[in-house]
Amino acid sequence: VTSANLGTLSETLQVVSSADILKPTIDAAPELLALAATNGQSCDPRDSGIAVSRDLREISERLLETFGARMVAVTDGKNGCGLSVEGGVTEVIPGFPGVKQIDSTGAGDAFFGGLVAGIERFGIPKSREDLQVVGSAASAAGAACVEILGGLPIEESRSRMVELAPDAVSQLSKPPSQPSKLRTELDVDVSAGTSSLTRDCESLEILRK
Repeated sequence: VTSANLGTLSETLQVVSSADILKPTIDAAPELLALAATNGQSCDPRDSGIAVSRDLREISERLLETFGARMVAVTDGKNGCGLSVEGGVTEVIPGFPGVKQIDSTGAGDAFFGGLVAGIERFGIPKSREDLQVVGSAASAAGAACVEILGGLPIEESRSRMVELAPDAVSQLSKPPSQPSKLRTELDVDVSAGTSSLTRDCESLEILRK
C-alpha cells in the first residue's frame, strides 16, 4: 500500500473497517486480519502471530466478525468462494467444473461486478438461498471471464454465465419490481460524494433495459 502511494497501513485499516462489503482474495484475507490484529502497524500475518486457515467458510466468517462488515465474499479462484453476511449466515460456492482458464485478467473485477449486480437487484442477502443466488452469479461472471483473452466481456460471455449458473443468472435478468436496493439499503447517500457508485447503478439499470 505504502510503496504504491495509496496511503498508510493505518489509513487502509480505517477504510476497510468502514466498508459495508469486503471482497478480498483468499491470499489477501490474512493480510487484512493481520492489519486488524496489529492495529494498522503491519499486514504481515507473521508479525501478528495469527494463524489463518484457507477454509473459505472459516475465513469469511472471521473477516465479517473482525471488521464488522455487513457482507464478506472471499474468492479462491477455481476453488470457488465463501460468502458471509451479518446474522451468522454463510455459504460456500464451489468452483464450476469444466472451466478452461485462458487468462485470469479481470476475473476478480468480473466477480465483483456480478456481486454488485446481485446486491443491486436483491439487496444484501439475508439467507443461504439468497447468498447462493448472488454468489453463483458472481462466480459465473468470474469463470466466464477467465475463458477468454483479456479482461473485457465478449458477446458469448453472458451465454456462458447462463450455462454455468442458469437459475442465478435468470433471477438477476428478470425486470426489477421495485427500485434498486443498492440505492436504498446501504447506508450511503448516492446523491452526494459517491458519483462513482451512482454511475455504476445507472449503468446496471441501462444494461438491464
